[in-house]
Amino acid sequence: MKLRHLFMAVIASAFAFTACEDEIDLGIAKLSVDPLELTFGPEGASKTVTMVATRDWYISGDLPDWIAVSPSSGKADTKEQTITVTVLENKGNDREAKINFTIGTYKAALTVKQQGEAGELIIKKGSGTKEDPFSVEGAIEYVKGLGANVESPAGIYVKGKISSVTTTFEASGSYGNATFDMVDTDESEEVFKAYQTYYLGNRKWKSGDKDVKAGDEVIVCGKVVLYKGDKGIETPETVGKGGSYIYSLNGETAEAQEVDYTKVPAKTVKEFIEAADTDNYYKLTGKVSKFSANYCSFDLTDESGTIYVYSVANKDEWSSKIKNGGTVTLAGLYEYYSAKSQHEVVNAVILSFEGGSGEEEDYSKAEAKTVAEFITLADTDHYYKLTGKVSKFNATYCSFDLTDASGTIYVYSVDNKADWSSKIKDGGTVVLAGKYAYYAAKEQHEVVNAVILSFEGDGNTNPPDDEQATGSGTLDSPFNPKAAYDAASKLEKDAVSDNDVYISGVISSIKYTFSAQYGTATFNISQDGSTNGTQFPCYSVYYLGNRAWVEGDAQVAVGDKVVICGKITNYGGNTPETASKKAYIYSLNGQTSIEQSAVFGVEKTEINVAATATGAVIKVTGNVPWTATTTAIIEGGSASGNGAGEFSVAFDANTDTENTKVYTVTVVTTADVDNKEIRVTITQAKASSSQGNHFEIQWLQEALAAAKDNNAVNQMDEVISFTNSSSYSGTVSELRIYKGKTLTIKAADGYTIEDIEIGCTASGTSNYGPGNFTTSPEGYTSSDKQGRWAGEAQEVVFTASSAQVRIVDLKVHYKN
Repeated sequence: MKLRHLFMAVIASAFAFTACEDEIDLGIAKLSVDPLELTFGPEGASKTVTMVATRDWYISGDLPDWIAVSPSSGKADTKEQTITVTVLENKGNDREAKINFTIGTYKAALTVKQQGEAGELIIKKGSGTKEDPFSVEGAIEYVKGLGANVESPAGIYVKGKISSVTTTFEASGSYGNATFDMVDTDESEEVFKAYQTYYLGNRKWKSGDKDVKAGDEVIVCGKVVLYKGDKGIETPETVGKGGSYIYSLNGETAEAQEVDYTKVPAKTVKEFIEAADTDNYYKLTGKVSKFSANYCSFDLTDESGTIYVYSVANKDEWSSKIKNGGTVTLAGLYEYYSAKSQHEVVNAVILSFEGGSGEEEDYSKAEAKTVAEFITLADTDHYYKLTGKVSKFNATYCSFDLTDASGTIYVYSVDNKADWSSKIKDGGTVVLAGKYAYYAAKEQHEVVNAVILSFEGDGNTNPPDDEQATGSGTLDSPFNPKAAYDAASKLEKDAVSDNDVYISGVISSIKYTFSAQYGTATFNISQDGSTNGTQFPCYSVYYLGNRAWVEGDAQVAVGDKVVICGKITNYGGNTPETASKKAYIYSLNGQTSIEQSAVFGVEKTEINVAATATGAVIKVTGNVPWTATTTAIIEGGSASGNGAGEFSVAFDANTDTENTKVYTVTVVTTADVDNKEIRVTITQAKASSSQGNHFEIQWLQEALAAAKDNNAVNQMDEVISFTNSSSYSGTVSELRIYKGKTLTIKAADGYTIEDIEIGCTASGTSNYGPGNFTTSPEGYTSSDKQGRWAGEAQEVVFTASSAQVRIVDLKVHYKN
C-alpha cells in the first residue's frame, strides 16, 4: 500500500468515526496480540491471532506482497478480535516480516516467518570481478583488509540491494552522482556505502534517466576505501567524486562511456571555467605547481589563470612522473566545489607531461600576516605567510590549529604533508604559506593548500617537566590547565563529567570572542597566558553569571585571568575541553558577577499540554537562588537552584472529557528583586469525548524521503514544509533542519494539531538534539532524544534556533 493511500485511509476513517453510535466506556487504552510470532511452512496457508484493542486500530506501514491480513483495521472493543494472516506459497528462500498494529500511541508487532523450498539464503562473498561480484559482506571484508584511508589498487564490483539513499542523482544537480547504502538482505546489519557514484555507463546522470531508490538491486564498479572520519568512524565505501559507477541497475547495464581524450576540444583555463560544462571533456595544458603525489592533485596554470586538478583517473601511471614546474596536458571534466568556492578539474586523464624539476615557487617570499589579518583579508587567491604554535595536530591529515597572539585558525590541508607529517607536533612553532578558505558547513575560517616552510621546538604533546597538575577542581582549589587536561583525558571518548569543576588560568589565545548571536566564546587558557605548556580549550562557554553574553558586556582578551566552572569532556577521544554550552566564566579578572541588579524570572508563566501529557519542564532564568513548590509532583521530590536552571513536574493524563486540569507551580526567591514569587500555570487539555476524532500520522523513512523532491510533503494540505531546500539533507531515515531554518506542521481544514512527538539522533542541545528547537506557538518541551509540542493549533512552526536538529521519528496527533 502506498504511503499516501495509507494516510488518506486514516483521514477517511477519522471522518467516519464522527458518525459513531452511542459511546461505550472502554477504559484505558490497550493493545495486545497473541501470539507475537507465527511460523509457516513453504506452502500457502492461513493462521489466526487474537487481538484486544480498546481503541480503533489499523496496520501501520506497508505489508510485503506475500502476506495478507484480514481484517486490516477495526473498531475499539474490550473483547478479543480474531485476525487472519495468510501467506503465499514460497518457492524461494526463507523469509520474515513484521506486521505493526497500532491504535496511535500504542503499538504491537507480530512477527511472521515462512520457510522456503530453497531454504536459508546463503550469500557468497564473491571475488570482486564482473563475473563474480563481491557481496556487501565480501566487499567490507576486502576493504577492511586495505587499512584506513587506503584506496584499492584497482576497481572492484560489488552487488547488493539499496537500503537507503542519501542523495539521489537528481538531487545532486550538476554533479550527476548519487550516494546510497547497500546491504545483502533487508535483515543485514553490515552496510557498504556507494559514495558519489556515477550512473550506468560510467557517466553523469541526466534528466530523463531512471533514478535510484531503496529496494533497487545494483552492481557498483569502482575503487573502494575504508574511509576513516575525523571522529574515528570507519566507513567502507567507494572513492568519491565519480570514482565509481553503477554497472547494473535492476538488471539493466550499459557500456561504459568511451572517449577519445586526445580529440576533445582544447580550452584555456579561463574558457574552461566560463564554460562550466560538467558533462563534456576538454583538453587543458599548463604548468604544474603544488603537486601532491599521494592524490596526484595539483594546480594547473596557463596564461589565462589557474585551476585545481582534484582527481586523476590514471594517477597510478602518472603519480611518480609528475613534478612541479613541468608542463602537463590532460582532458577533464569541470566541477565547482561550493564548500570551498573552488573551480576544479575532475576525472582528469593525463595525456602527456614534460620537464619539471620538482621545485616549488618560493613561498618564503609570501607576505607575512597575523591570523587576525589573514582572516580579515579573506583572500582566496594569494598566498600569505603565517607563524604560530601548533595544537590539535592530526598526523593522518597533517591538519592542526595555528595560534599566534591575534587568534587561532584551522590549517585544513598541507600540500607537502608527506615531508612534514612525521615532524610536526603539538607545542612547536610552525611557519607556513597558505591560502584562505571559509568552510560554511562548519562556519570556520581555514588555511588551505598550505606549504610548510619550517618547524621548530621539541613539540612535545606533554607539558614541560616542571609543569605540575594542581588543584582538585573545587571553587576553593580549582584545577590548573594541566590538571583539567589530565582529568578530561581520563574520560571515555565523548563522555561528559558528571559534576561541574572549576579551572583557573590565563587566556592564551582566542578562537571566537563572545557574540550576541551565539552568546558564547571559545578560547584556550594556560598557566601563565603563554602558548608554551598545556593549553586547555574552553569550548562554547557562557558569560559571567552562567548566561549568554549580550551587547554591552565586557569582552574577553588574551591575558585575562579567568576561572571557568562547568563540565569537561574528552571530545572525539583525543581533545580534552569543556563540554559545549555546559560551562561558563565564573570569574573574569577577579569579577565574579555582572554589574547589574539581581534578576529573577521563568521562561514561561503559562504552559499548555495535551490531555495525554504526563509532565512538563519549568525553566528558571536569572542569577539568584530560588526554590519551587507545586500542586503537581516535582520529580526528585524538590526543586531549587542558583541562577538559570530547570526542573520537571509530573501528573496523570487527563481522562475527564468535560474539564481541563490546572496545576500551579510557585517559584520563589529571597533575593532583592521586585517580584519574589512567580506562578506558572500548567493547563492540561480535557480528554476527547470520542477517540474516533483523534488519529496519528507517523512520518518515517518514505515520507521524509518524499520531502526531498519538492521540499514539502503534501499530505493533508502541506502537513510538513520547510523554509528552503537547504533544510533537508541526510539519509532516507533522517530529516535535518539546519540552524535558523524551520519545519512547519500544518493541519487540514477542520482539524487541529494537539500533539507532536519528535525523536532525534542525539540528546540535549548538542550534537543535533531536540533541545535546539523553539516553537510558535509555545508548548514545546524536550528531554534526552525526545521533543514534544502539546496544545491546540492549526499550524506549529519549529525553528532550529541554536543548532542543527536531526530527526529520525516524527509523529503528529490530530483531532477534529
